[in-house]
Amino acid sequence: MRGKSVVLLCIALLMLCQQTVANYDINSTIVSQSQGEMNRFTNGGLGYTESIPIHISNNTDFANQATVNLWDGNGSVSDPYIIEGLNITVLGSPSVHVENTTVFFEVRGCLLTGGSIGVHLQNVTNARIWNNTMPYLVSCGLLITESNNVIITNNTIYGINGADSQGVYSLNSDYCEFSNNTIVAVSGWGFLIDYSNNCSIYENYVSSAAYDGIRLRDSSYNNITYNEITHSHLSGIKLGNSHRCKIEKNLVKYSVVDGISIEASSQCRIKDNVLYWSGGYSVDVAGDSTDIIANTFYVSWLQGLRCQTNNNNITLNNFIENNQEFSVITSYL
Repeated sequence: MRGKSVVLLCIALLMLCQQTVANYDINSTIVSQSQGEMNRFTNGGLGYTESIPIHISNNTDFANQATVNLWDGNGSVSDPYIIEGLNITVLGSPSVHVENTTVFFEVRGCLLTGGSIGVHLQNVTNARIWNNTMPYLVSCGLLITESNNVIITNNTIYGINGADSQGVYSLNSDYCEFSNNTIVAVSGWGFLIDYSNNCSIYENYVSSAAYDGIRLRDSSYNNITYNEITHSHLSGIKLGNSHRCKIEKNLVKYSVVDGISIEASSQCRIKDNVLYWSGGYSVDVAGDSTDIIANTFYVSWLQGLRCQTNNNNITLNNFIENNQEFSVITSYL
């Protein structure tokens, strides 16, 4: 997505070592970061077709609406239904709500503004949601419930302003892919993954989440790789009761609390990540049998690494200028 090479990142970070730590205010930086990134997005609606909200209740309903609205495709794997290029502005309801379908379909290139949810998939398989822009929603950009084999890619989500909101929320949904999405300024989590297994979260950019950038709860066998997560008000990546997950090759910076936090999650793998300027610990592990390999822990406020459990494998990590809160007493752990 952004050419993330851990080697190049480490070199770039080392070049920043001469910065002064004492004058850094992480909270004010988050505010300015969020505003600056929001200003990059526009909501002109040019090139879209105005549309009312879409609600599809089953396969038959999908076929009927495709005929009426002249949507391309027939719902097969080789010719999916295409919902494309729509401008849907709504208050109080989802812009696109699809439920109880097994047909193949895509929602792409749409502008979905102001509703409770941009796209809600419920009991759906074989969906692809991509290249959409979803600004200023209330509850969630993308909500995936009880759905499998869903691909969410290249979407831009920003300004989600409801309490406990999410950029992307996956609930009871397995074997899904979340990739190359941009999520900025959410009043909750960037990604919230609940009871969802065997999913891939990779090459996303998450900035200025009011809670954690990526949060997994009761979700195992997931891969979190090549993401850039910045200015999270809590932790960059946090796992709870989520076992055998891989967290690899991520750049996590300017987290108010921890860069990566592992709670009650066993046999996870944390490898080749760069954790930069964490307000607490770069990595805080409370899960047995965790592999912590070849990470760079740079300028954490408390410690680079804290392990609270047993049988962890810790090797080849790089500790640079940590323990800044107590910098009078030098510590690199």
